[in-house]
Amino acid sequence: MVNTFQVMKRINKTDLRLIYPSVLWGALWLCEASGFVFMLSEWRGYPQWHDLMSTETFRADALHFKFLYAFCISASVLLVVTAVVFRHSLLRSLELLKLADEERSIDAMREALSSALASFSVNTSDGYMSYDGCTVKVPPRVAVFLDALVLKEDHTLSLEELNGLFHARFYDGTESSHSRIRNMKCTVHKTLQDTPFDVVRDAFGNFRLVLKR
Repeated sequence: MVNTFQVMKRINKTDLRLIYPSVLWGALWLCEASGFVFMLSEWRGYPQWHDLMSTETFRADALHFKFLYAFCISASVLLVVTAVVFRHSLLRSLELLKLADEERSIDAMREALSSALASFSVNTSDGYMSYDGCTVKVPPRVAVFLDALVLKEDHTLSLEELNGLFHARFYDGTESSHSRIRNMKCTVHKTLQDTPFDVVRDAFGNFRLVLKR
């Protein structure tokens, strides 16, 4: 008994919230099925419909007809709600599958990027970039920028981090700072043109080191 109580305590509220709708749904259909069985058992002793309609002494039990009416209405409502819930669950499942595929794709891209970066190195002191045995001279600022991207765990740099690499006013929103960003991006693209890497900006304006598609 104590062990059972301890096991029940381990079930968190989130799990219970997931279980409650299913239990309630099953209980509703169980009540509906019980009502249907009860209705059949109550009407079992009645004559067939053609006998009833041809009998002058026919007196319909109003309670049974009301029960049948309520059963039909409740069954129809449950069927409609079941269809809606099934559609919602199906869409949710498809959405989760899509998210899982995207996560697997992102993980695969990260693994591929990490594998490719094993052959990539940047020498900020001498201003050299090396990939797969090929060494290229690069501007010092580009070398610092690429080295920072390689060292970051997510290979992403924000504009604030970019200011930290160079100086506080490297990007301050002015036209001249926009021009500096464009010039550096152009230089980085040219530097990486013979490698499988590229630098792009995401929806938040951050710089990301990625593999070329």
